[in-house]
Amino acid sequence: MENKKMLISIGILCIILILPLLIIAKYNRPCADDYDYALLTHEAVENSQGGAKIMNVIKAAWQTDINYYNSWQGLYTSAFLLSLQPAIWGEKLYSLTTFIVLGICYLFLLGSVYILNKHFLKKSFLFCLVSSFTLLTILVLLLPSPNEGLYWYNGAMNYTPWFFASIFDACLLIEIGYSKNKIAKIILIIISSILAFIISGANHVTAFANILILSFATIYLLFKKRYYSLAPLIMALGGFGIMIVAPGTASRQGAFVKQTVITTILETIKHVYQLLGSWISLAWFLSLIIITPIVIQIAYLNKNKNISLKHLIGAILVMFLIICGMFCVPYYAMGSFGTGRLTNVVWMAFMVCSWIIYILIWEFLNKEKYVNINKFNSAKVKLGMNILSCLALIALFVLPINGQESNSLIAYHELRNKTAYYYGKQMDERIKLYNDKSLEEVKVNELNPKSKLLFFDDIKYSADDWPNVTVGQYYHKRIYKVPNLVD
Repeated sequence: MENKKMLISIGILCIILILPLLIIAKYNRPCADDYDYALLTHEAVENSQGGAKIMNVIKAAWQTDINYYNSWQGLYTSAFLLSLQPAIWGEKLYSLTTFIVLGICYLFLLGSVYILNKHFLKKSFLFCLVSSFTLLTILVLLLPSPNEGLYWYNGAMNYTPWFFASIFDACLLIEIGYSKNKIAKIILIIISSILAFIISGANHVTAFANILILSFATIYLLFKKRYYSLAPLIMALGGFGIMIVAPGTASRQGAFVKQTVITTILETIKHVYQLLGSWISLAWFLSLIIITPIVIQIAYLNKNKNISLKHLIGAILVMFLIICGMFCVPYYAMGSFGTGRLTNVVWMAFMVCSWIIYILIWEFLNKEKYVNINKFNSAKVKLGMNILSCLALIALFVLPINGQESNSLIAYHELRNKTAYYYGKQMDERIKLYNDKSLEEVKVNELNPKSKLLFFDDIKYSADDWPNVTVGQYYHKRIYKVPNLVD
């Protein structure tokens, strides 16, 4: 029997904990690549009226996709979506970025939890709503680079949602496997295959991770003679191939020195080893406490499952291969492990994989009679674990982990001391000058203060520098920065 009041209480707590991250988004404004990708779509908005505006914007987004495919990168999904950043309809609408990103992530995560719950837990839809939101809250509070993962549209939309899309794509295979209806099975295979193709055009890292996940799942299912699993994998590989052979991909990678396979593997293992030392922390331990009530329920319902030590070792090995594989992609092509937005999705992969391993550990301990899972099934024990889970969630918010405050606490401080307000005010003053049609040249001063969460990059001192040229083209004027500008 579910405790609906407890579920609702946990859901409300999660909303409270991430509320500062949503409120601070009010002061978020576009920068850097946001302008570059949106040149054509912004022009379409400016020069179109009525019903034709939407169609012209879509055509401009498609043209942007083609241009980037041939000149800079083969990411056919991302280029299209990045050109549709909210600020093309008005700069203040850029504040919707965080809601768009988190909304997409939540829908994919909810779909995944719904499928898993349907076949392994059989709880209510309220349980799905709250548990998926709780998992998202954990990831959002601890995300290594919140700026590039939640606020900068060009970075966030390029990476963050596609990690959750990969999870959902894997869960679709589970749903297909359990489906008895042939028509439903065919429809689900088509959806999974299309999604796999879309993911392959989003970014190299999550595309490769999705291929790895689908490969492991397909190998397992082929042994059971379930050949339908080949379709999503083939589509994922096909999309990855289309992205790799793009003229733009070759053009971009020409600026970097490609690494050897051996060097890539060795450096990646070393890098992952160092990261795991910091990722396995108090925050990670608290996340395990938070999900323990769910984990124990899963272990209880699967208490007759034959889990052995080799399954645990295999799961750990798969996690390590996925993480290393995700980091190998950028290092092989560029000789570096990428930026914060890339680290975000690898870290999330580590968190989700470790949660799965945590479930397997409980099932193994119960099977080997190291713990008696039945003792955790009483109403009092469940209530106690749920309360402990809530306390751990609060601890994630308030406690500095490895000397770093949670993202939501940082947002709270920036709202309280008005750093975010003054940052947004400065950006609005700039944008007012950018939109002033009487000006052909705009000089702006340094941003002070700069929001830790919202600020990503700034224009430069020379009007001929790339970011300034792009912003200048966007607003049809010459734009540059000067130090200590006095009115």
